Amino acid sequence: MAEKIVGHHWDFKLEKPPLNPAKKTLYDYSPTLDKDMVTSAHSLELTEDKMNHKYADWMNLQTESTSDPVCASSGCWHSEFFKHMNDKIIAYPDPVADGFDEEVSASI
Repeated sequence: MAEKIVGHHWDFKLEKPPLNPAKKTLYDYSPTLDKDMVTSAHSLELTEDKMNHKYADWMNLQTESTSDPVCASSGCWHSEFFKHMNDKIIAYPDPVADGFDEEVSASI
C-alpha cells in the first residue's frame, strides 16, 4: 500500500545468512580522555594524597566492582527527608493474607 502511495517499489532482498549491521561498527571501549578530565583526575589524586584519604572511601563508593549495585551490602542510604516521608506510610493489613472481614466476604 505504501509503495502505491509513493510510487516506488521496494526491492527488498534478504542476505544469506542475515547480517547484523551493528556488528560492523568498531567500538572504542577505552577512549582517550579529554584534557580537562585528565587534569581533574590528576587534581583529585593530588588532593587525596594531601588529605591522606581517598575520595571514593569518603563517599562509600564501590569502585573495584564488575557490577553496578544500587545499594551497598549494608543497605541503602536514604536522606532524612526520605526517612521522614517513609515513616508517614501507613501499613494497612493485607486482606488477602489476613482474611477478609464479614462484609467484604459477603459481597464477594
